[in-house]
Amino acid sequence: MPVHKVYFGIAVSIAVIGLLLLCVWSPWHQVQPGAHNAVPMPRAPIWSHSDLPGASVNAGKWLLEAAIILVIAGLIVRIGQNTRTKLPPPKQ
Repeated sequence: MPVHKVYFGIAVSIAVIGLLLLCVWSPWHQVQPGAHNAVPMPRAPIWSHSDLPGASVNAGKWLLEAAIILVIAGLIVRIGQNTRTKLPPPKQ
């Protein structure tokens, strides 16, 4: 198996597992009634606090963390492409 395919598999695994973990431990905040500031809440699954009034996923923080995960996976793919060994030309 070529080395770059191993790096690609590792990168895809990191991206999938990282985004799944981010869905399970999402950053939440809650806007208190009568106040305009958001109070941070403990991390929880995306589906858990939807019934609380004023609670929502902190989208900015979630997108930043998702982007970091995808950038790390992209860097691993890039490293795998750089480590690809070039085959000599075929002999005639």
